[in-house]
Amino acid sequence: MNRNQQLNKRFLDILSGSTDVERHKTLFLEGLSLQEDPAACVSKIVESKNGLSAVQQAMRHDLSAKFINGLGSTVIGFLLRANDLGDVLDTVLLHILDPPIFWNKFCEEFDKGNLDKNAESVFAQLLAYLLRMENKDSSRYRDRAKQPSIFNRLTSSEHPEVRAAANLIKEILSTASATSAASTPEGPGGRHDNDFINFRDISIVPTADEIQCTKKAFFRHAALLDDPNSKETRIADYLDNTFRLLREDMLYELKEELQPILAKNGNDKKKGPRGTVIEGLCIAGVYTGSDDQRTRTRHGIVLQCSVDFKIFHKVKDSDRKNFLKTDSRGSKFLSHQSLACLIADGQLLALGTILRMEELLIKKPPSVVIQICGEASFVKTLLRLNAAKEVKLVQTNTAIFSFEPVLRVLQTMKVVPLVEEILFWENGIPICSPSVTISQITTPLARNPSMDIQPLLGTPTSIKLDGAQAISLLTGLNQRVSLIQGPPGMSVQLRSGTLSNQLECRDWQVIYWGTTRQGPARLL
Repeated sequence: MNRNQQLNKRFLDILSGSTDVERHKTLFLEGLSLQEDPAACVSKIVESKNGLSAVQQAMRHDLSAKFINGLGSTVIGFLLRANDLGDVLDTVLLHILDPPIFWNKFCEEFDKGNLDKNAESVFAQLLAYLLRMENKDSSRYRDRAKQPSIFNRLTSSEHPEVRAAANLIKEILSTASATSAASTPEGPGGRHDNDFINFRDISIVPTADEIQCTKKAFFRHAALLDDPNSKETRIADYLDNTFRLLREDMLYELKEELQPILAKNGNDKKKGPRGTVIEGLCIAGVYTGSDDQRTRTRHGIVLQCSVDFKIFHKVKDSDRKNFLKTDSRGSKFLSHQSLACLIADGQLLALGTILRMEELLIKKPPSVVIQICGEASFVKTLLRLNAAKEVKLVQTNTAIFSFEPVLRVLQTMKVVPLVEEILFWENGIPICSPSVTISQITTPLARNPSMDIQPLLGTPTSIKLDGAQAISLLTGLNQRVSLIQGPPGMSVQLRSGTLSNQLECRDWQVIYWGTTRQGPARLL
């Protein structure tokens, strides 16, 4: 058994618990970094009973600069290659960095300039990753990134990989900065219980107080984005305003539908509610989900009906569940995640989404589950429902589900891609080169534009470009963004990652149209 096999065995033995990590910390980390698949390795660590604690102990046993420049940064760099695992990778990294014993030492050595090229690159990549984590408190890492000694060293590094990560960190910090109108009297916040200065705190599902608010919503003028005085906050301003404008489109449609309900309590025969109306409800309890759903299902309020649903007329008791699942009318009845409003004693009480539980809908009398966003609103709704004499639920037809995914992405967005090249490009500023250039292709082609590039790309047929086509291809490969137009006949697309196996280049993109003298040609 060679050394690599022995290290792999030691790694697996510690994960299984048959060997204690205490005496074999270094061997455990060496075995970890030798795994073939980073994603599979991270999954094994999380799934193992001893994995997370073993990694945590091993990464803290030696805090010397030698360890951090060597095995410590090697392990972190290896784990970061599994960046498509999301929360799973977050779990492993946060066990290493919290409490911040290793992290503080890592930052200290970087600040002192004691890290080598590889360790500096890993530090920058790790910091950028930590700032981009979703649904995690990254304030500690934001504060660290804002420190002048850290930020200036990142941006002034002589290594291209570190500078590329520094640019990403700069963009992330820009999106999280305070907006330009946050401190003005006309700015956001205070109009109702869902109006906040930080748009990331706004509930996408509106509240009853918000629906009934008559004050004008806050929006920015487009000219603000071109104002030199707001340059430091314009990325945050852009995301904030885009979110508010799109959400206002959703609210306008919803308010228009709810207007007759609120004006006449839904009794206007000419223009009543478009969705299902259920009257005579009473609170029956709180839905917490089944054992296998509890961790991913938000609590809901169970409302019991006083009479059976009319839609079940002439439907046998044994066929009720099948009717809700397969029948065209039944499957659309109280659709899952559709928006509904609760009206108590003639007043709009709350808005929420329907959790469609067929097991409760088929009962006699049936029950409906509605989920209310926010703990405060949930408790307030429960208290009001207990004291209400008349409660009814009105399902709306406003397509909240078509707005919510985009709004959710805007709220969690940490980076706006190509913001300097497209969104906020300024005249006179040159387009930057990608952090990783493909000199294997660009250098020979620049020297001899008429050369056969078949050996460079490994294509099955010969490819020779004319002068204009060679310039177009070089421009596309040497700039982060390029738009190349030409006559129809040739369609070539070099997309991000197309040559990643050969060239390890993932951040350039070219869309190329043109023709060769011999007719249409394809590069890839």
